[in-house]
Amino acid sequence: MNRIKNLILMFPIILCIFLFPIIGVYASPVNLIGNPSTETTSISNTSLPLNWLQGSWGTNSHTFSYVKGGAQDGNYSLKVQISKYTNGDAKWYFAPVNVTPGSQYNFSDYYISNISSSIIIQYQTSTGVISYQNLGIASVSSAWTQYKNTFTIPSNVSQMTVFHLISSVGSLQTDNYSLSLSTPTSTPTINITSPSPNSSLSGNVNIAASASDTNGISYVKFNFDGSALGGPISSSPFQYTWNTIPVANGSHIITATATNTLGISSTSAPVTININNPVSTPNLINNPLVNIVSPTNSSSPSNWSQGNWGVNAASFSYPTSGYLNSRSLNVSISSYTSGDAKWSFDPIIAAADQQYKFSEYYQSNVNTQVDAVFNMNDGTTIYQMIGQPYASSNWTNFTTNFSIPLGTKTFTIYHVLQSVGYLNTSNFNLTTYSPIGFSRPLVSLTFDDGYDNEYTQAFPLLNKYGLSSTQFIITDVLNTQGYMTNAQILAMYVAGNEIASHTVTHNDLSQETQAQLLLEMAPSQSIIQSIIGAPVTDLAYPYGTYNSSVVSAAQAVYAAARGVEDGFNSKDNYNPYNIKAQNVYNTTTTAQISDWIYQAKITNTWLVLVYHSVNPDISAGIYNVTPSQLDQQLSAIKSSGIKVETMKQAITEITPQL
Repeated sequence: MNRIKNLILMFPIILCIFLFPIIGVYASPVNLIGNPSTETTSISNTSLPLNWLQGSWGTNSHTFSYVKGGAQDGNYSLKVQISKYTNGDAKWYFAPVNVTPGSQYNFSDYYISNISSSIIIQYQTSTGVISYQNLGIASVSSAWTQYKNTFTIPSNVSQMTVFHLISSVGSLQTDNYSLSLSTPTSTPTINITSPSPNSSLSGNVNIAASASDTNGISYVKFNFDGSALGGPISSSPFQYTWNTIPVANGSHIITATATNTLGISSTSAPVTININNPVSTPNLINNPLVNIVSPTNSSSPSNWSQGNWGVNAASFSYPTSGYLNSRSLNVSISSYTSGDAKWSFDPIIAAADQQYKFSEYYQSNVNTQVDAVFNMNDGTTIYQMIGQPYASSNWTNFTTNFSIPLGTKTFTIYHVLQSVGYLNTSNFNLTTYSPIGFSRPLVSLTFDDGYDNEYTQAFPLLNKYGLSSTQFIITDVLNTQGYMTNAQILAMYVAGNEIASHTVTHNDLSQETQAQLLLEMAPSQSIIQSIIGAPVTDLAYPYGTYNSSVVSAAQAVYAAARGVEDGFNSKDNYNPYNIKAQNVYNTTTTAQISDWIYQAKITNTWLVLVYHSVNPDISAGIYNVTPSQLDQQLSAIKSSGIKVETMKQAITEITPQL
């Protein structure tokens, strides 16, 4: 075991999601190992099996073989040989899988070996701490022989794999692996305790359930008309505050599902409830006309604040005139290096799963930005860009819609000035909002920049779940280190993914001249079309920034363009040259993805998710997700039943409905 302790492994973390039995009825054990008989070859290297890796350490001469013919099951098996040996070992092993601490698992494989071989379990905690367990020794065998054993997962362990290894001169051939949860001995009991059947509900409603199991409850999830309602709740009391305002009035069904520590689930009896919300939508901003003066500061309106940061010379004033003879708020910057300046209203208590409509009138001699600012229950703050108003010397209306992230406590709006210039704002309005939906909900998975890991890491996971995506490619970096090749984007296109443009150089288009814009738009389209042999109709603005010149240039070349302004697309807010999206960061949870899906389903809107890099390195930056994060998120999307389409397919479907 001292040899094992010095092992340093580098591998992509690919999670295999548990497939749990339905409504407490236990099915035959599920093999958690992806590609357990090694019959599926890797997409990126056909001389290797999918989901399998090689490992070695020490001083020895070893070779790995992916053997065709003579397998125990199917056509392929794995072989490792050591011809010279001083120390160390060599082995094949499957990509680590998720496991549950305290649960018992069964492992088996078939092998042929001319020397004794060892079976070692590698455990990993959620914080990356690795440990090992010696599971046993497999004796010499010239014919296929099964090795099998049972073990229990230690506390705090979240992932594991198995090394069937050799550590001397000889050979080992393996095939037909299996890893499964031991047969459970119990199923959870769960009942909804609130609300009572046939209740008439409105506003925020408390949903609660009681759950028990001899093995303990891992989590409880609530469901509304078959869709997830919030995320999993891992401790008692099992309850959720549900905002019913965006839900259609009428009869609906709620259920609760409990999963025990062995991974076995039971679902409660359904409870029918009736939603009955008033249709009025009052302005939620205190002092929205800013005509009530602060009792402690005559140069500021009541319930409003000033704010600025960075290196800039900002000044604030409270003019006595505004839109339609109301008062207004002014901010000016005379010199600028960094940061911004803005007025903001007192934070509003957020309603979960609610969409809001914000509007105001403004004047400005420069382009500005509108951000929604969310104060979270855990004390953090989330910023979402929800608009980029153009410069206008006349009073101009700005209106947008946005949604509330999961776990928001309160929120406000910043209309920020972030350059030399002025901004006047007046007549503010914030109301709850119910979008006009399409015939069904849709989701599109979009990936920006064309990183090579979007092919090596994301593409296999998309194939795993049978999902398609839209890949926005920067053509200047095609075939360079860290980015996809022509052959790779062609392979993705042939597999059903849309290949679209992210311009030639990925420069900030809002800072470019008309001549520069022409060099960014059509050439990118032409290059991609020459590779895939098909029309390229869609664009993603680099950094999500645009202005009227950028939009005009995009309209001359493309049928649609996506930015990064947060929100859902509906009949009443759809703009083909400003398609709204939800941005996925390394901090975005699977529960948040599920909540966005839930909102799209109850409103029949189009949800566009924006991904960037997919790298196993958890320190690769905020715009990177790991393969394990993406695997969990795609699993949640697939299991939701929502229709997944490329951006081009979704536009084709919704356009006739507008």
